[in-house]
Amino acid sequence: MRLGLAHSLDRYKLKCNPDKIDTMIVQAVGLMDELDKEINNYIMRAKEMYGWHFPELSKIVVDNITYVNVVKRIGHRVNASVDLSDLVTDDVASQIREASIVSLGTEVIDEDIAMINELCDQVIEASSSQAQLHDYLVKRMVAVAPNLTSLVGELIGARLIARAGTLLNLATVQILGAEKALFQALKTRHSTPKYGLLYHASP
Repeated sequence: MRLGLAHSLDRYKLKCNPDKIDTMIVQAVGLMDELDKEINNYIMRAKEMYGWHFPELSKIVVDNITYVNVVKRIGHRVNASVDLSDLVTDDVASQIREASIVSLGTEVIDEDIAMINELCDQVIEASSSQAQLHDYLVKRMVAVAPNLTSLVGELIGARLIARAGTLLNLATVQILGAEKALFQALKTRHSTPKYGLLYHASP
């Protein structure tokens, strides 16, 4: 009996320990989400500001990170003939040059371009941090929860742990991410949800 109590106490301490191994995963997931919102916000601002000068560019260069790198390389649209071969294909570079000639955008001053470049730098820096965080999550998930990672992938697995709070709380894994639907189903006596975070996992 004493052994059982000792094990229960150890489990309780582990659950309450701020240094427990899955705490880092939970924190990393939260930081990734914050970075994602930050990146989207900066990109939106950058596109709005540069769009006054070269509105056609955002339709030609769809990828956000490539877009901010192209903006930094070009600056004023009169420089659209600059070498972009390391950023986009020759066809896209040609489209950019042609669009710059007939662009309906307004003229901007150097200070405007400098401000836009600062926004682009913020996007690139935050994106780099997010990539490093992603690599960290992949390594930690393989080490901490290899079975879960094998089943649903690193990111979905990490989000499951973050939503549950700990690995031990994953017993209710089916309804994680669909709690509102579950409570509504219980209230109206309908079928419980068969989806949630797991819905986004690859088969």
